[in-house]
Amino acid sequence: MRDYDYVCRYGGEEFAVILPQTGISDGLPVARRICESVSSHQFVTGRATVSAGIAAYPQNAPQKEGLIEKADQALYQSKLNGKNRVTASGEAIRDDN
Repeated sequence: MRDYDYVCRYGGEEFAVILPQTGISDGLPVARRICESVSSHQFVTGRATVSAGIAAYPQNAPQKEGLIEKADQALYQSKLNGKNRVTASGEAIRDDN
């Protein structure tokens, strides 16, 4: 992550990664690296995977509430399509882990 990026817990098991001045095409490799890093790590309780949803301002929504909603919709699309995926702009992109 860059010095000006933000990572925070957003819900029970959800996290938000805010990448200022970053569009979908630049955010996808970041999300893929996160998925790969988590799925390749051996935790004490076993292995874990990441499902991710990406949305960009202003392409996907002009206001923060809409942007959060779009990212959340993409996240749930990743979960529905088999988990350990990154979904952006309505298109599922599967990580090859």
